[in-house]
Amino acid sequence: MPLKTSAAMRKDATTSDKLEHRHFAFIAQTIAALPDPRERYSVAYHFALACRSANKNFDHDRFMRACNAISVACGEYRGSAGIPGIGKSAKI
Repeated sequence: MPLKTSAAMRKDATTSDKLEHRHFAFIAQTIAALPDPRERYSVAYHFALACRSANKNFDHDRFMRACNAISVACGEYRGSAGIPGIGKSAKI
């Protein structure tokens, strides 16, 4: 999901948290470039846990979509055993 600079700046203007929307967008874009779907999901999941504690307005589902980690989370990728959060209702 491409991020427009103006949208990021507008969102950042309303928060005083250290990690802001533009940071999350950069992290998600980097994670989305990982070639292995299982690794991408695992990295995205663990970053989401950390990001949630850094900003109370963090949107876990939106972040996972931006990381292109939804297909793995939905079980569309075969061989997903052992990946945190899959098959469980993980509360973040």
